[in-house]
Formats: sequence, structure tokens, C-alpha cells
Amino acid sequence: MYYIKHEGKEIAIEDTNTFTRCGQCGKEMAVDLGECVMDGALDLYGTTWYCDECSYERALKHPDEDWAQKVLAHYKGV
Repeated sequence: MYYIKHEGKEIAIEDTNTFTRCGQCGKEMAVDLGECVMDGALDLYGTTWYCDECSYERALKHPDEDWAQKVLAHYKGV
């Protein structure tokens, strides 16, 4: 089990209590740390998450990128 300590108490890191803020607008959102794993490594400091709205805005600016096409398709419900 992984945990953080706050005021001497251990708090388990679980899929129900892990949050971050959107790298563009600052909106708080829940995250699945399993989605941060890339090539077998977990990079918590080099990973930026974006909320759905900001992801869509960023995808519109880069429509030829693979990731943007996935975001746009998801946003359209495809």
C-alpha cells in the first residue's frame, strides 16, 4: 500500500482520493494514477492533466496530432 502522511496520520492513496488540477484552468479533478504509467514508469512530476473542456480547446489547436484526434473523437461521442 502507498500512502501520504498528513499531521502524522497515514492516508492510503486510492482511486477514490487522488486528485490534481487542470494544467490550464486549475479545475480540480479526480485522476487514476494508473493512467500516468507510460513505458512502465510513473512520472508524477512530469505529468500534466487537463480537464475535458481544456483538452478539447487544446485539441482544436492541434487537429493533426494523434492525441488531438482521439480527444476530438471522444468529445463528439465517436
